[in-house]
Amino acid sequence: MKQFVQTTVKLELKSKKHSSFGGYKRTASIYLSASRYSNVFKTLIKNSKAARTAFRKIMVSEIKKEVSELCKAKHDTVWRSGSKNGINAFNEFSWNSAVEETKRFCPLLVAALSSSLSNNINLQRKFGKTQVSLLPNLGCILGQIVFARKPYTMKFLQEMIGLQMWMSGTSRKAFTRLNHLGITLGTDATRGAVDKIRQGFSKDLTDMREHLTHNNRAAVQIRRRLFDEEDEEGEGVAILDDTLPYAEESDNEDANRNNGRDEDATSLNDTIPFEDEDEVEAFLADDLQEAVMNTPAKD
Repeated sequence: MKQFVQTTVKLELKSKKHSSFGGYKRTASIYLSASRYSNVFKTLIKNSKAARTAFRKIMVSEIKKEVSELCKAKHDTVWRSGSKNGINAFNEFSWNSAVEETKRFCPLLVAALSSSLSNNINLQRKFGKTQVSLLPNLGCILGQIVFARKPYTMKFLQEMIGLQMWMSGTSRKAFTRLNHLGITLGTDATRGAVDKIRQGFSKDLTDMREHLTHNNRAAVQIRRRLFDEEDEEGEGVAILDDTLPYAEESDNEDANRNNGRDEDATSLNDTIPFEDEDEVEAFLADDLQEAVMNTPAKD
């Protein structure tokens, strides 16, 4: 008799368990028949470990497909190398257009990252009385993701940051360390980007060079040290002359592929004589520096 009672209790508990398990499934099916899909997912994820695992796998698979599609060569996206298009690529850049373009290819990825950054749908955050846009934050994350996937082509963000650092006289060590984090290009690739951008406005530069060379062949050759290799004491600071940017040849050509340099990138091996250093400073300030440093986030 005692054994019969114990068996009956076990069967009742098992029946209740199955009843509860079927309960949330019935609820989910009711939501499904009413096309209330968000409630369907919420119900399943809340009550079923298997449903949570399946949902996560689906999300991972879909995001991988989105990023893979964004990085395909057939799509001329904003994240592709900007130096190939010259200085105008940096002049026309905006965080808003970059994020919107990425959203067309990667809606799930952008939605997940946006919700992680802010509770506001417009990605605004209040600092005191000031509203600050978080679009640059989101754009930087997206730029690092595509760079990690395709470092030799999807490197617009890293070129832009590298040029800003280069204009600020950042040392070689900083470039190397930040390159390992996917924040900027390596030293050789940065030289290549500088060379390409200078080709975009090389006419004025060439005319100036020919004029000065013709009239002052005996002028002292002024050379700018792009990266200071002997900078051991002042880590993070390069010794700079206020002259035209000068890029040295790489000591190790095989290292170019390790930091994202294009195969067709050239180096600046020649020095350019300048009678007046102020001419060079004005030239840079009006062209490259203004274009690189001013990349506003549009609301």
